[in-house]
Amino acid sequence: MSDGDDGTQPDHDEPVVGVVDPTDAVSISSADDDTRELVDDGLDVSALESTLSTHDATLVVDTEATSVLDADPVVVVAVGETALAESARESVTSDGQPPILPVGSIPGLSTVAAESLPDALAAVLAGEGEATHCERPVLECTATLADGSETTVRALFDLTLAAAEPAAISEFSVRSRGESVGSVRADGIVVATALGTHGYASALESPRLSPVVDAVSVVPISPFSTSSRQWVLPPDEVVLTVDRDEQPVALIADDQSVSHVAIGAPIMMSVVGLVSILCVPEIPL
Repeated sequence: MSDGDDGTQPDHDEPVVGVVDPTDAVSISSADDDTRELVDDGLDVSALESTLSTHDATLVVDTEATSVLDADPVVVVAVGETALAESARESVTSDGQPPILPVGSIPGLSTVAAESLPDALAAVLAGEGEATHCERPVLECTATLADGSETTVRALFDLTLAAAEPAAISEFSVRSRGESVGSVRADGIVVATALGTHGYASALESPRLSPVVDAVSVVPISPFSTSSRQWVLPPDEVVLTVDRDEQPVALIADDQSVSHVAIGAPIMMSVVGLVSILCVPEIPL
């Protein structure tokens, strides 16, 4: 495999390792250009410092993915599900997209435990070990908001339309590739990628899709009828419409609330691209 295809460093002197940590459990301070200190709640700091030193790597840490990606890292360490989703959304269409190494338990993925990160990162930087590139799709959604403006958002796990108030039944229609699929009265509706079907959608009794299946799962939230259907559809040209306006309906991308959507306007969803997630076998401690 060539450099960059397997998470190894490209040909420059100091590869950059990015860490996206929304919880700010990892922070970095610099007394001068030559002194760098890591402060951490759970990671093995000394081992991580040793790994970086061995590979002459520098570290960029931030709570937001955009700042980390601006540093052109050879690999992005995403601490937790929120960091993974944000890193995927921000990098999916970028040139020279770096692989993402997820840390912590995430349903549907083989991830790295915090205590195993230094060893896993060393293997990735050296191009050794059995890290596998797991390509996962990212959804893009274009919607008209309640104020008449238009927005485009992305999601690694799922896109959700949800009534603003609990137990406030709305009605949603579903179309796929220009054809009507059905409609449902419910508190909301979720469109989940294969990865997303192992998370929130799973709690809604969505089928868990294999990543080799090129499809999304569409599942209602608390449907009014017990005979309501779920759908597994092609991941392109899925269109949802909110058909009732008794309650405002919010658009949610992964765990990020976007805004209320317009009633009756088509909400279009398709796969915008794939991200490379490093799945590293469990490392014995």
